[in-house]
Amino acid sequence: MSVECQQSFITLFCHSKSILCVFCDADVEDIKFVINFDFPHCSEDYVHRIGRTARASNRGTSYTFFTTANAKLAKDLISVLKEANQQVNPKLLQMQSMASTLPGRCKLHR
Repeated sequence: MSVECQQSFITLFCHSKSILCVFCDADVEDIKFVINFDFPHCSEDYVHRIGRTARASNRGTSYTFFTTANAKLAKDLISVLKEANQQVNPKLLQMQSMASTLPGRCKLHR
């Protein structure tokens, strides 16, 4: 979607009664919530996605669906959360332990 198209859509959205807007990737300011239905393939993309809620002095909340299919990325996510002084869910720590026993584990590039 072009930037012009995004801006037109955002303008229409802001003047409507809708409370939900879905974007795959957009540069929008003052976002209160980000919901990731899939965890990206690397932590840099994750940080980019959730960063939409923290532009300038704004604050927001990010939710991410993280399943056992993502277990091999648990270590990376834990590092991001700790670096940001966020709580790490104990289930995520369990996934990290589980991932170390999975066959075919690949290293992530940072």
